Amino acid sequence: MPQVDAVKSKKSLFESVMSFLGFIPTAEEAEILTQLRSQESSSMKVLGRGTLVMDVTQARSTKKSKEFIAKVERIVHQG
Repeated sequence: MPQVDAVKSKKSLFESVMSFLGFIPTAEEAEILTQLRSQESSSMKVLGRGTLVMDVTQARSTKKSKEFIAKVERIVHQG
């Protein structure tokens, strides 16, 4: 079916151009967006390409940030 292949090719080219221009997310960006949407943090919002906003109290209460803060405190109190 040459017509179906031509349509898929055009769609793929269209998606590539739109992605390059930043109008649709790339596969990697789509995966990141999916992960961001599934986060436990309800205050996190995507404002634009590369811009995230999150409530500070929620950011500091995550397990990862608590581990980082504890690590920083150990380093600071060592010296």
